[in-house]
Amino acid sequence: MGHGNHDPSFYILCMTKNKKYLVNACLLLLLLLAASCNKILGGIYGVRDVKDINTVQIQEIRKADALMSRYPGYYVDSSYVRSIYKTFKGDSITIKNLFQPMQAMYFNEAGQLVSYHINCNAGGFPNLKWNRNHAFDHFYPLTQTPCNSKLSPDFIYQNLKALQAEQTPQGKPVIIVFWSYQVYKQSKRLMRLVKQNNDQYAADKSIRLIFVNTDLLYQ
Repeated sequence: MGHGNHDPSFYILCMTKNKKYLVNACLLLLLLLAASCNKILGGIYGVRDVKDINTVQIQEIRKADALMSRYPGYYVDSSYVRSIYKTFKGDSITIKNLFQPMQAMYFNEAGQLVSYHINCNAGGFPNLKWNRNHAFDHFYPLTQTPCNSKLSPDFIYQNLKALQAEQTPQGKPVIIVFWSYQVYKQSKRLMRLVKQNNDQYAADKSIRLIFVNTDLLYQ
């Protein structure tokens, strides 16, 4: 799922360690590469300029969001990049996945990653299709991206920084949603799908929900 989709409408939003850009698998590569600096194309995906964003602004955005404001708020910065490289050295696929600005990780009671979703594998235009193949019509959602058994909630927890006086994140099962103001439109669609899925299929499971901003990852 995700990796082998050759549908001409299968556009993917990816991030590498050096550059944030829009990519697709077909003929519109150059157009989508320009989306971050072209107001019309960038507006299709909802791309924003966040080069000067800081934690105060991120906290204001989080507090103004009806969903995120109800849950603990965290962010990751460049120290997370170093930790990813150190922990997953030689595993280019996992490293690439963890660099993505939008992700949803589902860890079960044993701390195992059982469902994983990233923007690169969502596809879709003009909106990313997070619920491709009705993945979120179940709980846990059908994984969109291979789950690395070495990826644990503790690894994520130890790299999170609180946006305010939050307690150190802990506990499982847990859903960790990574979001970005740079692609806030698409991030909100993912966050609300995750919440809707949890309310509909797992309301009785006492699953923690954590939101993590990624805009400072490369500053």
